Amino acid sequence: MKKKLLSLVAFLIIATNVFCQTATFEDFVLEPESYYTGAESVDGFSSGGFYFGNSYMLYGSYVVWSGFAVSNFTESEFIISDYPNHQYCNVVGSGCNGSSNFAVVYPFDETAKVTMPDDNAMQISGVYVTNSPYATYSIINGDPSIEPFTTGDWFKVVATGKDIDGEVKTTDFYLADYRSQNSEEHYIVNEWMWFDLSVLGEVVCITFDLDASKKNDYGILVPSYFCLDDFNGDNNIGVDNYSHNVNISVFPNPATNYVNVAFNDKVDDNNVMVNIYDINGKRLFTKRYVLLTKFITINLKDYNVGVYLIDIQYNDVRTIQKIIKK
Repeated sequence: MKKKLLSLVAFLIIATNVFCQTATFEDFVLEPESYYTGAESVDGFSSGGFYFGNSYMLYGSYVVWSGFAVSNFTESEFIISDYPNHQYCNVVGSGCNGSSNFAVVYPFDETAKVTMPDDNAMQISGVYVTNSPYATYSIINGDPSIEPFTTGDWFKVVATGKDIDGEVKTTDFYLADYRSQNSEEHYIVNEWMWFDLSVLGEVVCITFDLDASKKNDYGILVPSYFCLDDFNGDNNIGVDNYSHNVNISVFPNPATNYVNVAFNDKVDDNNVMVNIYDINGKRLFTKRYVLLTKFITINLKDYNVGVYLIDIQYNDVRTIQKIIKK
C-alpha cells in the first residue's frame, strides 16, 4: 500500500510539472475583424489554462492598454491613417497555422506576464512569434521617432522566466536583425517563427519584453508591439510539413565541416532563406542568401555531432532536409 501511495505521489508531481495544454486563443469568441484589449475590472484573462496579464484604462473614448490582447484582424499591412486598429494586426494576416485568433503583446511595466496554472512550476516548450505591421513599417521606412534600420540595428523579444524560488533566467528572439556587416544577411521576421522557451526550465511565470538598438532614456523607439500564438504548443518543424519534390541537392551528408545546397531550378531574384534547427526544433542559424552561383555553402564547424534540420525557402518552395554532422 505504501509503494502504491508513493507511485501516486510521483505521478501527481509529474502531472503537475508537465502540462500539455496550449494557449491558442481560439477560446475567445470575437466578431470578425475585431479584438479584445481587456476590461477595467480585471487584470488579465485565461487561455488554455494560462493567465495572461493585461492593463486596461478608459479615458473618455480613448483606451490605454498594455500586456496581452486578443485579435483576429486579417490585415497584414500597416496603414498609417488607421493606426488605432492596425496596432492589433500581424504581418501574416492570421493566427499560427492559419487559425483565426492570436495575441498582440504591448509590454509595459511587466504587464505582459504569463502565469502558470495554479502558480505551479512547469517547463514551457515555446511559443510562435511574429512582427506587427506597425513595427515592421517603422523598421523599414522610419517614422517621426526613428530613422530606418541600417547595419548594426536590431529588434528582439526577451522572455524572462521566474522559478519557484524567485530565480530568473532569460532568453531572446530577434524579430529584426541588421547586425551583420553583410546587408544580404539582414532580415525582418515576416512569418510565424518558433521561439524556444524550454531553456528557461521550470517556471511559475514568464514575462515578455522588447528591446532594440534604437532607444532613448525612456525606452525603445521601435513601436513596442509583437504577436504570439500557440503558447506551450508544438514546434511543427518537421519533414512532413514541407515540400518533398524539389529540385535541390544537399551534400555531403553526413557532413563534417561544410554542407552544400545546389539549386537545379531557377531561383527568383536569386533570393534564398536558410534556417538551421537542432533535432528539438530550436533555431540555431538564420541567413538570407543572394545566389551568385548555383549553390551555397554552409559552415558547420561550430556544430556538435548530431542530426540537424536545414529549412530552405526560395520562390514559392519551402523544404526541409535532415543532415548528419559527424
